[in-house]
Amino acid sequence: MKSDRNKISYCIFASRYSLAIGAIAVHLVIEAAVSTVPSQANDFDQQCRSQLAGEILKAGADEYVASKSADICNCIFKYPGDKSDTNTITAWAVRCTYFEGTPTSSSGQRSMNYGLRNVYDFSFSLVDGSIRQVAPNGNYGRYIQFFITQDRIIKGSPAYTIPGKPAQVVPGSPGGTICSDEYAGYDFDTKSSRYNYVCRTLKGTPDKYIPAQEPQYVPAVPDRMVTDRKKVVIDCNDKTFDISDDGKKWAKIIPGSEYDWVSSIETIVCPFIDQHQRI
Repeated sequence: MKSDRNKISYCIFASRYSLAIGAIAVHLVIEAAVSTVPSQANDFDQQCRSQLAGEILKAGADEYVASKSADICNCIFKYPGDKSDTNTITAWAVRCTYFEGTPTSSSGQRSMNYGLRNVYDFSFSLVDGSIRQVAPNGNYGRYIQFFITQDRIIKGSPAYTIPGKPAQVVPGSPGGTICSDEYAGYDFDTKSSRYNYVCRTLKGTPDKYIPAQEPQYVPAVPDRMVTDRKKVVIDCNDKTFDISDDGKKWAKIIPGSEYDWVSSIETIVCPFIDQHQRI
């Protein structure tokens, strides 16, 4: 997650897009809250769909998101919080847009790449349905846990050739006789050591022929893709997070940083933590 590409693209929602959708949502939620006439509610629904779809396309999002404007609007109208809190309404609208307006892969992944411009790029994704409340200190309402997946390329190697070798002859060794004095004990009569003169015959070895070796071609090994799965825990009170097995400690959530995607998830999940199941 350290490349410049990732730093730029991992934010789920562009700020212009969030503000535009949020502004529509704030207006519609407030209007819907004071409306008791069904026909008016239907009017608001139609207004939401048309405005939302147009704004989504204007912001450069994928057409799939615009096609889900009805589901997004239906979610927006279910806003569970304080209808005077425009910031939270905006966060809810963005939450609805992400969870209701983006597809999941066949393996249950929801893209977190490129804002909403390419919702079918699952190379960096949230595992759909994995967001849960956890209670490491015994109390719920503070920590959320979810899983992410990220594709990673393991580099292969190019083809190469091991050079051949010409035939060669390793010369043998000639036979011969080796003689030497060998210790034969101590003579107490003469008070001196005794030696025997011993000769040994050594057999020679023949020449050894080593045949030629042809050049050996080693084919290329292609790059391969692996998908890493990691657990992320966010402390909604302290605005900190921890990623399992990354060799790092808890860190502050900083929008616009290398981990901007954590900020995006925190923004649309922490204010509505009670909407998520406990484990």
